[in-house]
Amino acid sequence: MKTLKSLLQKKYLKKDQISKTSIDDKTVFFIFRKVIKTEYGRTGLEKFKAEHFSKKTLCVKTNSSAWAAELWTNRSVLIKKINYELNGDYINKIKIN
Repeated sequence: MKTLKSLLQKKYLKKDQISKTSIDDKTVFFIFRKVIKTEYGRTGLEKFKAEHFSKKTLCVKTNSSAWAAELWTNRSVLIKKINYELNGDYINKIKIN
């Protein structure tokens, strides 16, 4: 007979393993919006839209070339902040469409 403690440990172990190995695009998009709002305010939310996340690459659509240049210039800072919020190294590159 298994103890309650052993069952709970297995449950939490599986939950932790899943969160550290994979992450869905909706979570990445939510955190991206949060970081953009912190950095650029409501204007940033209007100008940037995360479209796709795959293989540690986040694809972002912008309204203008000026905002694309702004995003490109600050991409390393944004990647660090997004990864910090996600609690891991999930994004290595931001691609601008």
